[in-house]
Amino acid sequence: MLSPEGILLVDVTLGAAPPDAAARLFIEGEPLSPPSATALPGERRAVHAARPRRPLRPGMAVELRFGTHAAAHFPLPPLLSAAAFAEGFAAAEREALLRFLAATCAPMLRAGGDQDLALLCRNLAAPRGVARRLARPEAGFSAWQVPAAPAGVWRLVTPSGIASAGVPAAGVLLLDGAPPPGSLLLPPAPLPALRLAVPAEQPGLRATIRAALAGRRGTP
Repeated sequence: MLSPEGILLVDVTLGAAPPDAAARLFIEGEPLSPPSATALPGERRAVHAARPRRPLRPGMAVELRFGTHAAAHFPLPPLLSAAAFAEGFAAAEREALLRFLAATCAPMLRAGGDQDLALLCRNLAAPRGVARRLARPEAGFSAWQVPAAPAGVWRLVTPSGIASAGVPAAGVLLLDGAPPPGSLLLPPAPLPALRLAVPAEQPGLRATIRAALAGRRGTP
C-alpha cells in the first residue's frame, strides 16, 4: 500500500522468525532512508512502514533485511487500497497492526494527516466500547466520558487523520473541537477502540461544568 501522502506499507511473509535486529527495506538494491518502523503482527509476518524518496512501480525488486539477515526477496506487488490491505489480516493480527500504525507510524513518519493511513486504521479497528459526550462543545473543546484504562496517551482517529488525544482525568477526556462523524478513540492497550456516542440534546460545556461544581466551596 502506498498512500497519497507517500507512506509505503509492505506486508511480508517470512520464512522463519526474524532475528532481533533493526529492519530495513531495500528497493532495487538501495535502502530506503530512515525513519522506518516494523511490526510483527503474526508469528511469521512483518509489516514495514517507510516514506520512499523515489517513484515506485510494481515489479521493482524488494528485499527486507533484519540487520545483515535477508528475510525476504520479492517483486513489488500491485499497490492496494486501504480497504484491500486491511482485508489481508486476520482478526488476531489487526489489533497489533492498528496500534503500530496509530501510535508508531503516524508520529514517526509525520503522517498524522494521512487520510489513507487513518482509513486503514478505521478498517482495522473493531470498536467494542463507547465514549459518551458529556456536553455540547464550547470554547474549542468537547468533553467525553471514557472507561478506565492503563496509563498512556490516547489516540483520535478521524476521517482526515490520526492525532494524540492526550490523557483523561477522572474518567473525562477533553478533545479539541468536535470530532467528525466516523471518528474513533484508541485507548492504551489492551482496551479496544471506542465509538463516539453523541446525545441528541445536551447543555453546553460551561453549563455542565457549573452544574458539576454547584455547591462546592469557592465556586463562583
